[in-house]
Amino acid sequence: MWDSLFNKYLKDPNIPYHTWLCQTESESPLWKLAQRQDLPMCERAVHAFTFDHFYVRREHFIRMATDLRSFDDLNPTQGSQSNHLPAWADLIEKSDADAIGLWATSVCSNPWNKYDPETDEAIPFPLSDGWEVYDWLETHKTKGVCA
Repeated sequence: MWDSLFNKYLKDPNIPYHTWLCQTESESPLWKLAQRQDLPMCERAVHAFTFDHFYVRREHFIRMATDLRSFDDLNPTQGSQSNHLPAWADLIEKSDADAIGLWATSVCSNPWNKYDPETDEAIPFPLSDGWEVYDWLETHKTKGVCA
């Protein structure tokens, strides 16, 4: 998904091996795409959903499932790339959870746990310390619409 957005909106064909993987977070405009008003809402929502401590509340599950499918339609996978978006959409749509968030990287400890110094244990990350995707997008006023 990150590759799709980078290649679609940011890749410079004049730079050999230009990829978001070779940039630090502060250098890469990839992480700012969800704030861009000229992108379709489905791309912004799906992108923001991958951010640390971003989640979707139950009342937005159908909306996120729709945005995942729309993102997939706008950005079909290429070649041997894997595509989990339809399965995510199905899972989210049928879930009875209160909220769903992703662990979208494999290079860190579980972001949905928080260290409790009193018990020296991991405890669940409080959603109040995170951001609900559509609430966050509302504060970054939206214009784009998916087909």
